[in-house]
Amino acid sequence: MNKKLQEIIEEHKVISFDVFDTLLKRIYGEPDDLFAAIGNQVSSAGDFVKQRKLAEKRARRICQFNEINFDEIYG
Repeated sequence: MNKKLQEIIEEHKVISFDVFDTLLKRIYGEPDDLFAAIGNQVSSAGDFVKQRKLAEKRARRICQFNEINFDEIYG
């Protein structure tokens, strides 16, 4: 590791990162692009993009005061 960077890091008790777009590379520009790629790989999915968006909308309606997770979308 770069010595200067190591010195800067050691000056702090906590270092935090925004995981997405910092430590993980996104290969899809928009969620619909990812959903379309999944739909292409799962032949039984029908119109996966539409189904996925409807499932998320339903989950958000049910959990309107909390952020939703995959279990609530796909459950």
